[in-house]
Amino acid sequence: QEDKQALLHMLAGADKALPVSGLTPTEGRILTALLSHESLSRDALYAISGSSAVEGSRIVEVFICRLRKKLEPLGLEIQNIWGEGYFIPREQRDAAKEKLAAA
Repeated sequence: QEDKQALLHMLAGADKALPVSGLTPTEGRILTALLSHESLSRDALYAISGSSAVEGSRIVEVFICRLRKKLEPLGLEIQNIWGEGYFIPREQRDAAKEKLAAA
């Protein structure tokens, strides 16, 4: 719930329900970060996740995989740039912000 509220304030500045159900707190933090930045490195996402997994593990990839499955029905796609990190295309980020503002 706190992650949803943080996302709403960052994106729309309003109290509207985020149309993504079943997000874990960590997935919420990662989604919030991806929607509010052009792109983020794997290391940045690892830090954002707050995971206690050993650094160098594949935990970021696991979170990204789960998020991709949950976001696909909403038309949001997490893409990656080899060797650089992950991003949600600008058009999709803008559309998500508009949906939140209209909800």
